[in-house]
Parts: sequence; structure tokens; C-alpha cells
Amino acid sequence: EGVQFMFECVAGLSKEPDINGCILADDMG
Repeated sequence: EGVQFMFECVAGLSKEPDINGCILADDMG
């Protein structure tokens, strides 16, 4: 799920892109 979330965030598919959320998900692996 973390990878998918990051992909959606980077791809801009999420309705509310959150850079901090992407970083947090990346740290969590």
C-alpha cells in the first residue's frame, strides 16, 4: 500500500497531494 500511495502521490492521481505524506510513507517503507 505504501508503494501504491507514493506512486499515486508522485503521479498526482491523489485528490489532495501531500508531500509530507509521501515522505512519511517512504520512511515507513
